[in-house]
Amino acid sequence: GNQNMKAAYGAWRSPITTQLITAGSLKLGAVRCCENGYVYWNESRPLEAGRSVIVRSKITGEVEAPPKDITPPDFNARTTVHEYGGGEYCVADDETLFFSNFTDQRIYRQKLGATEVTPPEAVTPADVPLRFADFIMDASRRRLIAVVEDHTEDEPSKVVNYIGAVSLDNGSVQVLVEGDDFYSSPKLSKDGQKLAFVSWNHPMMPWDSTELTVCDLSVTEGTVVSTRSVAGGKGDVVQSVMAPLFSPIDGMLYFTTDKSGWWSIWRDNLDSMEDESQE
Repeated sequence: GNQNMKAAYGAWRSPITTQLITAGSLKLGAVRCCENGYVYWNESRPLEAGRSVIVRSKITGEVEAPPKDITPPDFNARTTVHEYGGGEYCVADDETLFFSNFTDQRIYRQKLGATEVTPPEAVTPADVPLRFADFIMDASRRRLIAVVEDHTEDEPSKVVNYIGAVSLDNGSVQVLVEGDDFYSSPKLSKDGQKLAFVSWNHPMMPWDSTELTVCDLSVTEGTVVSTRSVAGGKGDVVQSVMAPLFSPIDGMLYFTTDKSGWWSIWRDNLDSMEDESQE
């Protein structure tokens, strides 16, 4: 009965391999839906050394075609802003994909044709110690607005986080908002005149205490001309504000906050807030 036990105890080759364990653990996230019927998402693939790939499929009631990789094999759509990443790509005007590439942390652009997708083309320059996340398109000013992390001095205490504008013409980066330790979730109003964002400071984590701010932008240059704290600022109840969004329906600013003890949806009414979840 022991004929099969030829290897010493602990030295036999197990049929349960790391490849077997990880094969089914494909991680999906960052879903983006476009008006032209395409759905995009990010796949983190253990069998490709954890490479993150932007994938798309066209859906009109039912899936018309199998999902197709947008990210070529020698690219990895992943940012290391805040070290753990997130917000690594955006689809602008249903026509262009921008993503952060893991190895060099540069922003790349791809044109999204119905049948063909262009190879990635670098937007930001090489060998610049900047990382980018949470990009949004500011079409009228030919730029992306993003969370930017400056690692010129790479000690954790000296890394600088800000919201910046990235020129689509030459890749230059302009500081729009700075001063807090961390930023996330920049959002533009439909007319491009208002910029909302979330910020927080050490030692707080974003689920402990954040602040939501809205800025007025100058019409042409898009620089900040005034700011207003919407929620979580000095004098307000300590709260975790997240997920700001200018509604495409009424143009108002909506967000979530746990001010009531539970995360619920609120609306900014310029001089007050309304808890939308109670209505």
